[in-house]
Amino acid sequence: MYVNDFNQDGKEELAVILYVGSGTGVSIDELHIISLSEEEYIFTESENETIIPNPMYFKDIVYESDRYHSQLLKEIQLKSYYNSDELWVDVHIGDKKRSVKIGPFEEKLTVKDDTPVLGNIVSFDVEEGRLKAKFALGLLFESWASPYYMGDIYADVNYQMGEFSLENLYFSELEHE
Repeated sequence: MYVNDFNQDGKEELAVILYVGSGTGVSIDELHIISLSEEEYIFTESENETIIPNPMYFKDIVYESDRYHSQLLKEIQLKSYYNSDELWVDVHIGDKKRSVKIGPFEEKLTVKDDTPVLGNIVSFDVEEGRLKAKFALGLLFESWASPYYMGDIYADVNYQMGEFSLENLYFSELEHE
């Protein structure tokens, strides 16, 4: 849990990072922002003007996986190809491109398609008061049941007016032995 003014509105919010899923090839964090309503109590509109706790005093806003997943798929493209019997993947993020050598493998593998595999391994953190995200980037082969992870996508998480977005995306290649 972290407390900071994540949306720069002059009021602190509580960021809660929950570890919600795990299994073979799966590790998922969930990001919640808890903000406080302006009014801890509300007044009923009756003769007696009863004061009751505001049920919306704490507001939980979850960064849902379909939101970041759809943004990632818009921003990240993969292009696989063989060059001298070596498999390469160009990772495109915006106008940036990074070429990654995949393997070596004992056999020539067929890439299922160039759709990035994202969302199986997700983590969030706070560094120097800023929300951060990390997503494992994988590729599917025809003969494999699980993705081959080639690296991680790092991003700043922008939180403004109850909405999340990813900014400053970059790719970091994993070192495979």
